[in-house]
Amino acid sequence: MTTEIDKPAPAAFPEYQGTENWAELATGAITTKGADLLTADELVGVPFVVTGIALRPGDFMNPQTKEKGYFTSLEIVTGDEAAFAKARKRKRIPEDSSVEPGERLVFNDGSTGIYRQIVGLMEGLGWITLPDGPEGGPRGESRLDTPIADWEFNPAASTVDVRFDNDGQPVVTAPVRILCQRGIRISEYENDYTKDGKTHYLA
Repeated sequence: MTTEIDKPAPAAFPEYQGTENWAELATGAITTKGADLLTADELVGVPFVVTGIALRPGDFMNPQTKEKGYFTSLEIVTGDEAAFAKARKRKRIPEDSSVEPGERLVFNDGSTGIYRQIVGLMEGLGWITLPDGPEGGPRGESRLDTPIADWEFNPAASTVDVRFDNDGQPVVTAPVRILCQRGIRISEYENDYTKDGKTHYLA
C-alpha cells in the first residue's frame, strides 16, 4: 500500500516585465539576511547590540612572531528611535553620522581592544579556557592574544562553532547579545612601532 503525502506546490514567481516599480518587486520577494559593512569609526556613540561574533585570521603577518594576527568581525543591530534620541541628546552621535536606527550591520576590526574584550567575554561565559598569563601588555603578550589553537573549548558551549579556513587556520563564530549603549570608543596611543596608533573598544 502506498500512502500519499500532501506536499506544498513549488513556489512560483512572476516573470520580470521591466515595468514594475520597487514596491511591486519587493512585495512577496524572499528577504535575505545580508548586512551592510562599515568601519568601527562610523559607530562612535551609536547604540547597538552585537548579535554575532567571528574571530578570523587576517592577511597581515606579525614581523616578530611570523604569524598572522586575528581580527574581529561583529554582526550588530543599531538601536531604535528612542535609543538614538537619547544618544543624540547627550551628543554622543556625530552630526554627520550616516548610521540609522534599526539597521543590520557588520564591521571588522583588527585592533587589540575589541578582540581582547570578546575573548575575555568568551572566557567569562565559560565557553573557553585560556592559558595563564597577564591580561594586558603589547600585542602578543597578553593571555587574551593566545593563539586559538591553544584554547580549551568547553564542550557544553554548543553555540560556539569552530571551523577551519583554506589555510587550516581556525575561525570561531557564535551568536551573542552584547548591549553597547555608547557604541564604539576610540583610544589613541603611541609605541615603538607607531606614533599615531588607534584601537577600538565596545562602549
